[in-house]
Amino acid sequence: MDVWDANIIRYNRITKAPADIFYQVESNVFHRVDLPLSNAPEGGVQQVLIQGEQDAFRVYTDTNQPPVITSSPGGALHTLTPSTVLDKTATIWIESLAPSTGLVAHVYSNYALGVPLCTGAVTIASARVIAEPINYFPWNPAGLPKGCQANYVIRLDPPDIYDDYITWKSINNKVFVYSPMTGTNTLVTAGQTTGLSGLTADIMGCQLPTLFNIQVFEPKTVNVVVWIVRDNFGNNAPLIAGEVANRIAEANGRLLYAAITLNLVAIVEVDNTAWQIVDYISGIPSQRMGEFNAVPNPSNGIKVFFVNTIGNNTTGLRSSNSIAISTSANQSTLAHEVGHACGLVDIYENLRNSQNVITASVTGHVESNRMNPLDWAAGYYPENLQQAELILRLLMYGKKNETKGYIPHGNVFGLNTSGADVSRKVGLDGMNRQPQHQPQQP
Repeated sequence: MDVWDANIIRYNRITKAPADIFYQVESNVFHRVDLPLSNAPEGGVQQVLIQGEQDAFRVYTDTNQPPVITSSPGGALHTLTPSTVLDKTATIWIESLAPSTGLVAHVYSNYALGVPLCTGAVTIASARVIAEPINYFPWNPAGLPKGCQANYVIRLDPPDIYDDYITWKSINNKVFVYSPMTGTNTLVTAGQTTGLSGLTADIMGCQLPTLFNIQVFEPKTVNVVVWIVRDNFGNNAPLIAGEVANRIAEANGRLLYAAITLNLVAIVEVDNTAWQIVDYISGIPSQRMGEFNAVPNPSNGIKVFFVNTIGNNTTGLRSSNSIAISTSANQSTLAHEVGHACGLVDIYENLRNSQNVITASVTGHVESNRMNPLDWAAGYYPENLQQAELILRLLMYGKKNETKGYIPHGNVFGLNTSGADVSRKVGLDGMNRQPQHQPQQP
């Protein structure tokens, strides 16, 4: 028996459609295998055999028609028609339904000989590709400013494919694969041309569809004036002036992938004990925020007030013309509030009442109709990834979470403050990337 090179066959959740439309998914679901028949004598019956886990593989002789056989531990046979066998070669296509290994062989049967003859075989291995366009910050960002670099990563199941067999490719010249060119993660550089680009990979000769869509932006700078609110005697400050730069840097780390840079213009220390506590009850206008709104803005950007406490255990609060950040804020809080200033809204995975009982929740796994098509890309999310878990990754997730920070391309389905599971404006396509606070009368 001759054994040729092993092949990888792409697998993803898209293929788990009803059986009668499997052959309608995009053509690169299938891996082409040419079985040489040169060792077979003339006459007799030409057959293809597929062996492996039950129903792990499907064999097609035409990708526009349903499969002809599926794998089984003992092997399944299909008789090849004359139109399939050309120039001593049988061309078939194999689809994988799960990560698995198997064997494809050509079998020649001539009953006069009494014993079937195997003229050649191909060992096959399929691996599940896992690519998560909406990932944990800072991996796989949806947006990049011109000239910026970012890391992109995929996973394989099983993971035992050599890095040299995985080659990264950019969709166009708006982004470039910087280094390394091979392996499960790479560093990508945005070029000097704005617009939509993307990233894909070739795995052992299988060209995958677009794994990551990447929007290249013109960078924007947003000026920031900071007020540090102390008590009437100049004490009990929520932070010292030297810490402000660190807070700005933390926010910029997340806003970088919306091509926004906060520029600290000035720090104002104000002594007003009453201003150290910001009243806040959901749905009721805050008197204190109204007072902050009325403070003149000496720049053409945004106003940020660092205070001691915000009502309802809130870490950050944004009104129409100011932002308040409390001492309980974490690394994601300021960037989240700037997201609001840019026009984005909160999104939740569940809501609780005053007795801490869950009153509404998001259920089910991630699906293409629950996010923007650019964020779905090829649909290579883990099969068990829940929509609720995905929401926790987003910068606009409305609860305290230090690891949140991802800004997707567009809307994502999740809960609003009323508990309705609806499309929420949390992505790049809904952002005003040049926000500006104007003074208002309280």
